[in-house]
Amino acid sequence: MPFVSAAFLIALPIGLAGYYLCRRFLPAASLPFLIAASILFIAQDGIRALVILSISVLANYAIALAMVSLRRPSLAFAGVAANILYLGYFKYFDFILSGLLGGGPSTGIILPLGISFYTFHQIAFLLDIRSMRTQQLPRFLDYVAFVFFFPQLVAGPIVRAEQFFPQLPRLKTQPVSPTFILAGAAALLIGLAKKSVLADNLGLYATPVFEAAASGKALSAGDSWIGALAYTFQLYFDFSGYSDMAVGIGLLLGIRLPFNFDAPYKARSVAEFWRRWHITLSTFLRDYLYVPLGGSRTSLARQCANVFIVMIVCGIWHGAGLLFIAWGAIHGLALIVHRLWRVFLSKMAISPDGSLIYQGTAWGLTFLFITCGWVLFRADSFHAAGLVYSGLVSFSTAPTSLFTPDTHNMAVLLIAHAAAICATMPSLPQLLGTSAEQERRPDRAGPPLVWEPSMPRAAALGVSAFLSITFLQEGYSAFLYFNF
Repeated sequence: MPFVSAAFLIALPIGLAGYYLCRRFLPAASLPFLIAASILFIAQDGIRALVILSISVLANYAIALAMVSLRRPSLAFAGVAANILYLGYFKYFDFILSGLLGGGPSTGIILPLGISFYTFHQIAFLLDIRSMRTQQLPRFLDYVAFVFFFPQLVAGPIVRAEQFFPQLPRLKTQPVSPTFILAGAAALLIGLAKKSVLADNLGLYATPVFEAAASGKALSAGDSWIGALAYTFQLYFDFSGYSDMAVGIGLLLGIRLPFNFDAPYKARSVAEFWRRWHITLSTFLRDYLYVPLGGSRTSLARQCANVFIVMIVCGIWHGAGLLFIAWGAIHGLALIVHRLWRVFLSKMAISPDGSLIYQGTAWGLTFLFITCGWVLFRADSFHAAGLVYSGLVSFSTAPTSLFTPDTHNMAVLLIAHAAAICATMPSLPQLLGTSAEQERRPDRAGPPLVWEPSMPRAAALGVSAFLSITFLQEGYSAFLYFNF
């Protein structure tokens, strides 16, 4: 049941009313209530999704129990391998069989709901048990709540054990904080507007361009730039919209989830982009892959190799296909170039960060690279991506445009509006008193939230809600990251 569906938005206040009554009059039932609500949410995608998730939860908890009771922390590696194989079967078996090995037709394996995210949740949990970052094994019911918790199940954020479990005692001792309720409602409405008002409408201009490229049609420069830029902003508002809604629903339930985005398109380097984009994934890859590989404690050459390996894994995690691997590879190379550039500046005792010209140029190059990278992420094939790239560097308008003049102007206006929002508006973490750097700390659920109600904010949220409902009545599309 998508967060942007009318059914979910109607069911949510009813469920919250029952939950708040539990927190007030029967606190011991709060956790079972959350688990039951999560099971009901997952079951909307079919019993198959619920069974696959349940098998994963039972297996991982059994491994963690064996690690603690038998004092065999090395079992974590067997657990990680089992999780990777479990994810790999559903997500990559067709790709390996049909693509790399030149096998027969597709097996038709359907990707289970949220498997990429809850697999990473549980890999992190096992490794935290092994490293004693998680001090003790939680109760089974608490663990089920950790993995099943529906706001973050489908598309993240990726939540760590030390961020989640310390919050559970509050469910039995106190009602949901009014600050959480206000901040949660704001985050929910902001995320809903990002998805239904911006992302879905931007998709109306991105999709025809990439579909035309997939069919082998040459593209004009105007159409290529509209397609690339529309998708750049569509993906951001779609995924950050989901993440904001997930954080908002979590807050309404009294659970603080980590923020996943902090104005990534303001980044002035690829490294800064990855500190602001999908924060919980980049933090996971840093802590559980980059650091174990040696991190920044090794030679510069080894550091560069580690960065490249991490980004290849990042590409593979996003999807089964060479395009995703290529996307990860170019980001790895860009991160290496950035690292070498910073080393060069340091050795030359040059510090250009205070220069407005340097900062503007760095931002422009970073945004251009990110936009071109998303073409690989979205395209159906290398040939289709090549057609879009050819259009981007072409000054010819010879191919017939995919858009009428009025539609073209509407696309440009919407893209400009999206760009202005990204450039000037504060991110949700900033609105609630935190930042990307604070959110990347895994040892706590972030600093205390700050939300100051005011008439301008209430009016803005009211307008956002009105526009969201208006566009929802015209239909909605699935969240893009459900595919990954």
